[in-house]
Amino acid sequence: QPNPSSSATEGENMRLACFVLVLLLARTCLSQPHDAGVVPDDPMDTFLAWVTHHGGYHSPKIRIEDIPSYGRGVMARDGIKEGERIIAVPFDLTLSHSNTLKSDLKAVVESLQLSPTNQQAIHLLYEKYKPDSFWKPYIDILPRNFTTSLFFSEEEMDALQASPLRNFTIRRKDSIADQHRVTFSRLFTWWPEFFSSSQHTLSELEWALSAIWSRAFSFSKTNGGLVPLADLFNAVQDRSRTKVRVEVSKDKLEYFANADIDKDTQIFTPYGVFKSLSNAQLLMDYGFVLEDGSTKDNVMIVLDPINPKQDPYIKDRETILDRYELGYNEFKLEMDHLPHEMRATIRCVLATQEELRETAEDRNEGLYKVISPNNEMLMTRMLLDLLRGHLSRYPTTLDDDETLLANRTDAILSTNTRNAIVVRMGEKRILRKWVSVVESELINLTQAKRKRRRPQQEKQEL
Repeated sequence: QPNPSSSATEGENMRLACFVLVLLLARTCLSQPHDAGVVPDDPMDTFLAWVTHHGGYHSPKIRIEDIPSYGRGVMARDGIKEGERIIAVPFDLTLSHSNTLKSDLKAVVESLQLSPTNQQAIHLLYEKYKPDSFWKPYIDILPRNFTTSLFFSEEEMDALQASPLRNFTIRRKDSIADQHRVTFSRLFTWWPEFFSSSQHTLSELEWALSAIWSRAFSFSKTNGGLVPLADLFNAVQDRSRTKVRVEVSKDKLEYFANADIDKDTQIFTPYGVFKSLSNAQLLMDYGFVLEDGSTKDNVMIVLDPINPKQDPYIKDRETILDRYELGYNEFKLEMDHLPHEMRATIRCVLATQEELRETAEDRNEGLYKVISPNNEMLMTRMLLDLLRGHLSRYPTTLDDDETLLANRTDAILSTNTRNAIVVRMGEKRILRKWVSVVESELINLTQAKRKRRRPQQEKQEL
């Protein structure tokens, strides 16, 4: 007669042996190459296997990892020779405008008449909550949060100080909220099988739009979108640091090495293929800044509108401003450019009745040249006051900010706060430079005025 306790022990041993065998088999399978037909558990490995399975390619000489100060990026596992292919992504894998119009949402996005960016954001959200989404392996590796100014806390927004980026970000958040209220109320009512208020919230729309703004590619004038794998490469504006050549064909996007790439170095792609962007724009759309500033950093200076009740010559000024197409009061200063239109507008605002008459009769340079020595002096003083006033709106000085960044570690300053400080520093550099320039101009004008007075004084003495 069998011993019950013995049978139970043997059963437990058998189950334990089977469990160990399963673990060993799983460990063995996970160590096999992706093309062996094994689907690994790690989201990144699952994603790479998905890319390969659907006709994509990634060189065995690259690896994807978290890189200090950059986040996730692509490193050279081994040396890569010039001309070697690094990745290839079929357009069928992209969450693009054209693929949105091939999806279940074609009738939805067309009926709402949305922009391509908004269409792609809605498509991304739809696929995110679709249980059997083709793009699930890709969506699973997308960041859950972004470092764009849209995701800043109140404290991080305060770090922007007087930067125009603060108001731009607030306006963008308000615009997204309006879009969610109008567009998604229709989606919830007309297509409840696709969209629900519990899932497709305002914060989710902010996330989807941020994914599009920060990661999307342009394939042509009419098509673009998210490109899995290609968007894992970090980008830089300094072309000398990029060693990737991008090729777009009819059915895929490919990266090739345009120079030898050393082992264990990060592989960058060129950023801003068509134009450079300011640090404020980079932070708002892409979530990073250039530590040394961008050549397109700028500051917007606003002139107060003319008060018609206090100016008897308002009509004359408006007529002259219209003739020179100067009917606006916002001007963009860059490190190497103070708009001539700004000086011309101030000249007109400060001109006397006689100076306005002479300017109206001048069919050549007019406002773009000195109207009179006195007017030029007044214009320069007003310009200097505007620049100093704008600079004073920042609670800290440029020297304060430089000291703050030098003495604070990343553990004390969040990435967002640090980026905000870099943005405001670039704006302060521009303002400080032009304050210095205009101060020198005012000194020269003052000295010239004194020289003009001396002969008159000597004549009176005689």
